[in-house]
Parts: sequence; structure tokens; C-alpha cells
Amino acid sequence: MLVVTARSRSSDLREVLAAGADDCLAKPLQLDVRLAVAARRTEEIVGPPPATRRRAGGGPA
Repeated sequence: MLVVTARSRSSDLREVLAAGADDCLAKPLQLDVRLAVAARRTEEIVGPPPATRRRAGGGPA
């Protein structure tokens, strides 16, 4: 679960994460931060992009 909040103090963000959120974005949202969070969460769910996947023998997939 990704939480978007206007509360940006460190203690607020820790509270949101402790409550079970996977990540938290504080407003105002910055495009580069949003994209980085989306990429990180996507990779955690589906794995790395095909260009970075490796076969068991060490070569590209």
C-alpha cells in the first residue's frame, strides 16, 4: 500500500510505515520521487526489468 500525505515530518512518515504502509509519499509530490517509488515497488512485485535479469549461468535472460 502506498500512502500519499501532506504530513511530511519524519515521525509522521514512520507512523504511516509502522501502520502497515509499504511506502509513503509526502506532498507536494515530486515527479522524480514518484517515479523512483513506483519503479522500486514494481521491481519488488514483478522482479527486475528483462535487461537486468540473469540466467542461472550468469548470462542475460
